[in-house]
Amino acid sequence: MAQRLLYKLRALSKCSVDGCGNVQHTRGYCQKHYLAFLKDGTIPTILKQVRNLSVEERFFSYVKKTESCWLWTGATNEKGYGMFYIQKDRKVTRYKSHRFSYEHHKGDIPEGMFVCHHCDVKGCVNPEHLFVGTNLENVQDMIAKNLAPERRKQLRRQDVVDAAKMLGLGYKTSQIAREIGLKPTVVYQIKRLKTPT
Repeated sequence: MAQRLLYKLRALSKCSVDGCGNVQHTRGYCQKHYLAFLKDGTIPTILKQVRNLSVEERFFSYVKKTESCWLWTGATNEKGYGMFYIQKDRKVTRYKSHRFSYEHHKGDIPEGMFVCHHCDVKGCVNPEHLFVGTNLENVQDMIAKNLAPERRKQLRRQDVVDAAKMLGLGYKTSQIAREIGLKPTVVYQIKRLKTPT
């Protein structure tokens, strides 16, 4: 179980070398950089320096300050938000990097509140660009800035009937999806429902 969790965390994390976007393999580095450091003997020094950093120093070692945004260069989640991990007494706590930055610079985040970006850059941790808001305020901010994702098309009964008829006539899933305006995965699900098992 712990090994599987470690593998998933590693898959979300990027190599610690600036400019390298490869997935972490060992000790914060991709396989290419880890083997290079191991070969020239510099990796023990690098790891020793990281271990001796305070939480604040470690956090800022992943921040690249630009003229406006402070960009997170560490691990990110599948939605593009920075992730920061703190280990205390064998317990690992995971933070979104912008939430950690807000708490570090401005104080606690009230329960149930979101930390939103004025700049709309998911990787920004500049406390001047962060504000606390409700889910509704966050959504309204997204809509006002035209950042809201497209709404999914509602599946109509007639679409299902038409797709089933076209499947019966031998049309391919991709053809049906284009013709009716559905995603191919939806047509495939209709096909699975129609096919006896």
